[in-house]
Amino acid sequence: MAMFRAVNDPITINFELTKEQVGKDRTLKLGIPLSQNNGRCSVTVNKFSAKTPLSAAVKSRGVTRGVTVGKYMFYDYAIPKTALVEGANQVVLTIVSGNKDTLGEWLSASVVFDALELV
Repeated sequence: MAMFRAVNDPITINFELTKEQVGKDRTLKLGIPLSQNNGRCSVTVNKFSAKTPLSAAVKSRGVTRGVTVGKYMFYDYAIPKTALVEGANQVVLTIVSGNKDTLGEWLSASVVFDALELV
């Protein structure tokens, strides 16, 4: 799935956790084969905002030039046990970048997701 800052940002994921699943620190892992314009995700879990990693984005228009193999990265976000609750939880993914989006919405900062896992 592709996420462009000027098109479909943010993305919200709602999920349920049981009593047995809460109570320990977790890591949210994002597998991103390609990003552009210094794009990477900012992650909020319920009311907790995780530290945003540095970008590993390509320096060109990766998504729109048809690259099938990019620079595959795993971004790990530490989620403390206090951020997750029994019952309804929410993850909000937002694109961040140090660059302005001056070339149009489809060339805005973006990421392509290959995997998302809470471990």
